[in-house]
Amino acid sequence: MGGSLSLVAVFFIQAKNTDSYFEISKNLDIFATLFRELNTYYVDPVEPGKLVRTGIDAMLEELDPYTNYISESDIEEYEF
Repeated sequence: MGGSLSLVAVFFIQAKNTDSYFEISKNLDIFATLFRELNTYYVDPVEPGKLVRTGIDAMLEELDPYTNYISESDIEEYEF
């Protein structure tokens, strides 16, 4: 019986991860589609790097005030 409960627990954990990965994938597809549409059809030229950075910063702001993204170009300032 213990093995059955463990198997059921593993199944639910995997199902939860699969649902989470599906949701992440779906939302990344939406983001990528919107990003392409803006880059192609927006009335003014867009700066793709700036848009992505703004999106990343806004996403992390929703988590907490301590989580930050450090870009590859900025990481040199933090190296010892």
